[in-house]
Amino acid sequence: MGNTRGRDRRGGIKPWPSARRDIANHLREDRTCVATTMVDYYGMPQTGLGAWPGRAAASTLLSSRRAQTVEDALAAEVVQQMGPRFDPRDSSPTFVMHEFEALLFSDCDGLALGVGQPDLASIFQAIRDRYEKSRGD
Repeated sequence: MGNTRGRDRRGGIKPWPSARRDIANHLREDRTCVATTMVDYYGMPQTGLGAWPGRAAASTLLSSRRAQTVEDALAAEVVQQMGPRFDPRDSSPTFVMHEFEALLFSDCDGLALGVGQPDLASIFQAIRDRYEKSRGD
């Protein structure tokens, strides 16, 4: 979202008011677009002026409920920002409770094909096999 050139630092997660403004602007600029998010849950601010909706409450829940709690809170804020004529189906906040890199290794063959190097699938699989499977709450 937005332009990282205007910020003092690269990476990280924008404060919610700034992210909400970017989402609303995209939705207003193109009425045919659908806005979604992919945000690092653990890096998301949960207190202060930049706090993301639902983040603080989610931290008190079992991990199986955290993403849905934040998604619901974000969706409600976007609907409020956009006004009563806004169709909530045009915004789909999504939170994955794992690092983006973990998603890449969820399908080693797909990753290899996606980067145009199908011969790397076995190497990606070997990297994946070095790590123990995650255990939920």
